[in-house]
Amino acid sequence: MRAAGVLVLLLLLAAADAVLPDGAAGPWPNMSGVVVTDTMTLLDEQGAGQTRALRPRLLPRHFIGTAAVIRGNGYDVEQHTVTTPDCYNLTLFRIPNKNGTHGTMVFFMHGILDSSAGWLVLGRGVALPFVLSDLGYDVYLGNARGNTASRFPSCRHDPDRDVEWWDFSFHEIGIYDVPSLINYALKNSNKSDTHYVGHSQGTTTFFVMASLVDGMMSKIRTANLLAPVVYLKCTLSLLMWVASIPSTLLWLAVKALGVPQLVNILPYGPIYPLLGDTLCAPSSPTQDVCYLILFPAAGFNWDQNRTVFPDFWANSPAGCSLKQMSHFGQSVHKRCQEFRQYDYGPAGNLARYQSVVPPSYNVSRATCNLTLVYSLNDYLGTKPNAQKLHCEIPTSKLVEVADPNFNHLDFMFGKHAKTLVFDGVVARIRSYDGL
Repeated sequence: MRAAGVLVLLLLLAAADAVLPDGAAGPWPNMSGVVVTDTMTLLDEQGAGQTRALRPRLLPRHFIGTAAVIRGNGYDVEQHTVTTPDCYNLTLFRIPNKNGTHGTMVFFMHGILDSSAGWLVLGRGVALPFVLSDLGYDVYLGNARGNTASRFPSCRHDPDRDVEWWDFSFHEIGIYDVPSLINYALKNSNKSDTHYVGHSQGTTTFFVMASLVDGMMSKIRTANLLAPVVYLKCTLSLLMWVASIPSTLLWLAVKALGVPQLVNILPYGPIYPLLGDTLCAPSSPTQDVCYLILFPAAGFNWDQNRTVFPDFWANSPAGCSLKQMSHFGQSVHKRCQEFRQYDYGPAGNLARYQSVVPPSYNVSRATCNLTLVYSLNDYLGTKPNAQKLHCEIPTSKLVEVADPNFNHLDFMFGKHAKTLVFDGVVARIRSYDGL
């Protein structure tokens, strides 16, 4: 029964090729036919901004976005579009301080195949951004290029027409997206520094930024890195092992075909809310099969809050680049179990890096107040890899989740995420702030 259900779901997922242009979606009121016009702010080298309208977009059925989820939970929200130095347009959401003042800032960065909506699945009173907002913090939620919320045309390419638009990995997200989002948020809130909370790839890109972007660590008050994914030597994740298939040749071959849809991995489509509302609903006998789709990648844990699972599928997966996924896969190979820049092969590396081996990221440059939070049942961010990372950053703190069954996705929507993880994050942030 479960095997047949898995096959059906995989076929449905394979058919999910209808890509939404922006925002995280959910099974909320139908807004099909609504036309919206976004604005984006261009920052020059001095930080001055210029706002202009982007092309109008038609919202498809089921689309409502992160902003509506925030409003639906009773909070105000702002939506900003930030342009990176290499001209990608990213969506940044803000939950302003409820008191109307600019409280201390907290910036959130999501994981791979996720978006800002992933932080909100557990809802008011539980989801970490809402909890911090209730405590008076000024909350920002970033979105990396390639996900549902940051899929605008760049200055040179269009994601729906040009395969070149997808020529990025977590390297570009780390050196361009995360710093640009943080700097914009700081300027918008008139702040000099922020707390940082990252999950999965949101931890990877933090270390890329720390290693290569000068001056950013002075802007980070604390960094709480949940389920850190840097070293993958001991990974048990099926997702990472699939990504480890010789990816340089695969990326070059697919890129040569010039078909953008082939390099956009698991883009969001209307099939996902349908799955969440039907096959993955709490009352559905097939809900266990929905979990089986995720567990081989994240870790098996049947102790779940089954009522929120449809909301997860309503927002995820949010898409990523084939090259982004393959960069993770390169770290799985025995010959390359280090945290390195993208491997283009000996000839490509020599041309790009003046070395046949890609340069390593220097994680020890993460000099801020930093806490690594890992769990024993996380198939991606395993204990040995978290320990190795901790050893390379002597000033870091290493925290183990007090539940041996807690997995990679439980950090976002786990049944006990608040008591096991979020409360600790809040305590560390407030302690640093003297509260």
